[in-house]
Amino acid sequence: MDSIHSLPTDSNELPPILPLIIVGAKGLGKVALEVLQSTDNIIYCFLDEDYKEETAVSESATFPNEINHVSIMGSSDDDDMLNLINDKCDYFVAVENITDRKRLIKKIYKQRKKYPAVAVHSTAHIADDATMGYGTLIGMGTMIGADVKIGTSCIINANATLDYEVEIGNFTQIGIGANIGAGVKIEEEVFVGNGVTIIAGVTIGKGARIGAGSVVLSNIKAKQTVLGNPAKAVSL
Repeated sequence: MDSIHSLPTDSNELPPILPLIIVGAKGLGKVALEVLQSTDNIIYCFLDEDYKEETAVSESATFPNEINHVSIMGSSDDDDMLNLINDKCDYFVAVENITDRKRLIKKIYKQRKKYPAVAVHSTAHIADDATMGYGTLIGMGTMIGADVKIGTSCIINANATLDYEVEIGNFTQIGIGANIGAGVKIEEEVFVGNGVTIIAGVTIGKGARIGAGSVVLSNIKAKQTVLGNPAKAVSL
C-alpha cells in the first residue's frame, strides 16, 4: 500500500492540517465535514460535480448552496477552484463512487502535485503503530488496534472496530459498527456493510461485497458478494 503515514494513539495529538476544500458535497461529504470539524479544522468550501452557477443564487434550486454554513462554491472539475489547492490549502475527496474518487485524486495530483489529507474524528482511538494512506477517513468512535495497516482513500465508518494486525486495502469501505477480527486481510475496493463481523484470520478478496449484518467465517473470493449468518455467496 502506498503513501502510508504513521498516526499516534490519540487523534487529538495529530498535527493540525491546513484549511481545506472538501471535494464532494453529498452524503460522504457531510460525514467528512463532521469528522474534520471535530478536530477544529477550517473548511474553506465544498466542490461538487452537480454544482451549477445558478445554484448559488436561486432559492428554488434543488441542489443546496451550503452545508452546515460551509458554501458549495464550484464544480469538482472546475480547474480555477482546484487551483486554490496549494501549500496553504489541503483537500479531501469525499465521493462515494470509487472510480470517480480515483479520477479526482489523480486529476488533482496531476494539477496540484498534492495528495488528499486524512480525516480522523476526534473520538477515534488509534494504536501508536497503526498506519494509513492519504485520503482516508476514520469515523466517530472507531477503534483501530496495534499494527493495523489501512490503505489509501479508505472509508472507516463510525464505531467500527479493527483488531490487531488487520490489513485494509486501498479504496475499501468499512461500514458502521463493523467488527474486524485480528489478522484479517481485506484487499482493495472491498465493501463491508454496517454491522458485519469478520472472524480472525479471514481473507477478503479484491472487490468483494459483504451485506449488512453478515457474519463471515471463511475466506471470500475476489468480486464475490456474500450475505447472511454465516455469510454465503449470492448472485445479484
